Amino acid sequence: MRIAEINEGCGIGSTGSLSLDLSKDAIRRGDEVFFAYANIDSFKLQKSARVGNTIEHYFHALDSRITGKQGYASRFSTIRLLHQFQRFAPDVVNLHNLHGNYINLKLLFSYLGEYKIPTVITLHDSWFYTGKCTYYFGAGCTKWKTNCGSCPLLHKDNVNPTWLFDRTSRCLNDKKRWLSALPFLYVVGVSEWITNEAKQSFLKENASFTTIYNWVDSQIFKPTQNDFRKKTSINGEKLILMVSSTISRSKSYDEMVYLASKIAPNQLLVLAGANPERLAIPKNVIYLGEVSSKERLADLYSSADVVVNTTQFETFGLVTAEALSCGTPVIVYNNTGSAELVNERTGMKINKEDGMEAICCAVNTILFNTKEFYYQNCLNFAKALFGKEQNIEKYMEIYKKAKAKETW
Repeated sequence: MRIAEINEGCGIGSTGSLSLDLSKDAIRRGDEVFFAYANIDSFKLQKSARVGNTIEHYFHALDSRITGKQGYASRFSTIRLLHQFQRFAPDVVNLHNLHGNYINLKLLFSYLGEYKIPTVITLHDSWFYTGKCTYYFGAGCTKWKTNCGSCPLLHKDNVNPTWLFDRTSRCLNDKKRWLSALPFLYVVGVSEWITNEAKQSFLKENASFTTIYNWVDSQIFKPTQNDFRKKTSINGEKLILMVSSTISRSKSYDEMVYLASKIAPNQLLVLAGANPERLAIPKNVIYLGEVSSKERLADLYSSADVVVNTTQFETFGLVTAEALSCGTPVIVYNNTGSAELVNERTGMKINKEDGMEAICCAVNTILFNTKEFYYQNCLNFAKALFGKEQNIEKYMEIYKKAKAKETW
């Protein structure tokens, strides 16, 4: 089987790691893989190609911000990619993140439709079925169910901000036309929440749906013996951990500040994450900055007594899955994808409407029960839901069905 993967990153970030894992496993099985990407880490597949270059990506981003249309530039680089596809002749194409200013959607979807290539879309966010938004939950917007326009996130979206024009209605209608023309379309949500949301969009007209959770590498994210507490001069204190790729108000910043003001003398709050906005960090918080090493993250999760991951919206919630895989209970908001990843024996779910005091109560409850109460349940739950081998196997089964042009 010949499989093509397209993603903004190859081995970079969560989606880049996931799509690279899929590629490596398919190659191990004897399949051929072609990986198209905009950015890459040091690892490179034998059959792969960068779509465009830094200058082209810059002009694509500029075009998107001025015109309000994401994915309408990069014509020449996309044509070059499709020539490579023509030679590779994929049996199935898996689309991941396409909103990274590197590919022309009309050309790509026209090619997939013309040659009737079975297409798998992995919903890492909501961009495929909205006019521009990757996450609309915080704005309470449901326009994508009918037609976008007067977008409440026009200038606020941190992925596809628009400076001037609201073209969200045009973009959504184009996506409807392009994706509806694909004769064999398969949609994979990374949580039941995002899958059910997509089923309320135009995708329901001609796509087959399923859910496959993202996976965690159990060789890295597992309980570890480490010296983090010793190096940080943590003695008998209870360690409360908050981890985020980027610290922001949508990523638990306000919750962190409130929690820091309420922790008891025998508790310590540790924060990890990049801080590009230079938001003020309370003096009693141990701030580690950005932690990119997976091994170091595993040490942090293993050292913590509880992880607080109260982001306002999560399609999946990788921090939660990684922490559980290290045997540490997690506190999440009872919304979007987060609610599926925690139960009463692996942490606590709280309602955002109950206020931030509910976070403090949840922290104290888990610390009172002790980590040992949750430990084995966390490991069992993580293994059942986020096992790498079993979830990759589910993708391979989808590829086989897609190649055979089956539905489910």
